[in-house]
Amino acid sequence: AALLAGLLYDSFSPAPLGSSLPYFLLIGAGTFALRDNVFADQLITCAVLGLLACAIKGVYFSAVYSLSGLRPLSAGLLLPRMLFGLLMGVSMIPAACLIAGAVQHSLPKYRRRYF
Repeated sequence: AALLAGLLYDSFSPAPLGSSLPYFLLIGAGTFALRDNVFADQLITCAVLGLLACAIKGVYFSAVYSLSGLRPLSAGLLLPRMLFGLLMGVSMIPAACLIAGAVQHSLPKYRRRYF
């Protein structure tokens, strides 16, 4: 899923194809490692994880765009993007978690039958 998300993100961004794969793999591996220690049904947990993911995203992609020559790195441009990204992460990730939880609970439970 992380590889697909990275390729999809790269297809719509000005960065070279494959440059976001390390970010999405890092976020995917981090959430997979924390899956037993995180209360996914708590909105505050989703908000904190969204905030953390968007903070890492802002720093990572600012460095990638700067190193590839697509966008110069300046505090005047980085600060508004980081603040807007953090605001979006803290508001949209909990909403996505609520929707995903509602969809998961509405699906029928599958039980494997053993013969």
